[in-house]
Amino acid sequence: MRLATGAEGKGTLIFQGWEYPFKFSGAKISVTGAEGGDIVGEVFNLHTLSDIEGTYFPKAEFDEANRVTGVWAHNDKGVTLHMNIQGENMGIIVGAKGATVTLMR
Repeated sequence: MRLATGAEGKGTLIFQGWEYPFKFSGAKISVTGAEGGDIVGEVFNLHTLSDIEGTYFPKAEFDEANRVTGVWAHNDKGVTLHMNIQGENMGIIVGAKGATVTLMR
């Protein structure tokens, strides 16, 4: 999974070898740092493609210095996302109350 950051954006889910574009809204996830970066992640408990859709509720993941380095989120269908940044000297700001993911058909 890969996504662009901001309150709304787009991403790509790779499921069973196929790429599926999705959009999200209601998120406030951004990457800090001079060089920017990507947020990539893993998806757990996804058995049916349509189960990726829904509202996800984030919980920040911290390192030893109490910096946010990742985000765990889950929806009501049992799908769990773990997202982290790719790059150095960056952090994640999480302010979502619930981000909605919708497949783009």
